[in-house]
Amino acid sequence: QVVSQIGLGDEPAFHIPVYELRSFAELPLYVPLGALSGLFALAFQPAITLARDSFTRLEDLGVPRFINPPLGALCAGSLALMYPEVLYNGFANVDAILQEGPDFHYSVELLLGILTA
Repeated sequence: QVVSQIGLGDEPAFHIPVYELRSFAELPLYVPLGALSGLFALAFQPAITLARDSFTRLEDLGVPRFINPPLGALCAGSLALMYPEVLYNGFANVDAILQEGPDFHYSVELLLGILTA
């Protein structure tokens, strides 16, 4: 806690709005949300494997290995031109989503963008 106060100050990282559980009927909605989160987490492994295989194919074609980091940065940077949140530039993104609520379609696009990056 001391280290985080030195780096981030005394302010909390997130300003979470007050949430009231209006009905216990809301609780079962968290089950599909958890399942979707789990499926999204499972999708990361094939994405990592695909990226690793792609860079291996480039190496097999004679592209030097030291080109991989700049190429990866170019891909992530190009994606960030459309979705800057992919680079996660601090707590401001998360705080904005918590305060304003996410746009569903943009959130889906952003999740796919993060998976691609």
